[in-house]
Amino acid sequence: MKLSKMTDRRKNKENKKKYKNIVTKNCNLLNLLLSFFSFFNHLVYFFFSKST
Repeated sequence: MKLSKMTDRRKNKENKKKYKNIVTKNCNLLNLLLSFFSFFNHLVYFFFSKST
């Protein structure tokens, strides 16, 4: 009984770690997209301000 509980806890820890890694990867991707989007916005704004 105790042993199985211990292994369950370890499994939960590993699953949490996996989930955390996935989440951080997604967050990094999202941040990259956001930064790229803001950069693109700045470029567009710059060109528009130059043309007018």
